[in-house]
Amino acid sequence: MAVSGWLIDKSAIVRLADSKDATEWADRIDRGLVSITSVTRLEIGFSARSGGDLRTASRRAPLSKLPLVYLTPAIEDRAIAV
Repeated sequence: MAVSGWLIDKSAIVRLADSKDATEWADRIDRGLVSITSVTRLEIGFSARSGGDLRTASRRAPLSKLPLVYLTPAIEDRAIAV
């Protein structure tokens, strides 16, 4: 199966800047190959200190560059499979 893109989770977003592959991931994000799910956005919102902090973070990279993907049964099945 060829990889056509990635879904990022909250823990990966937090670790992006410290990754040894940060430049490669930034390039993938810039090219629209990395997406975020509605569930991950909810997790980020739950962890935010305030609504204002969440809105500010959402306007900045990487969050502002991540296309939103709504979960489907196929995505949920794939998440369980891997």
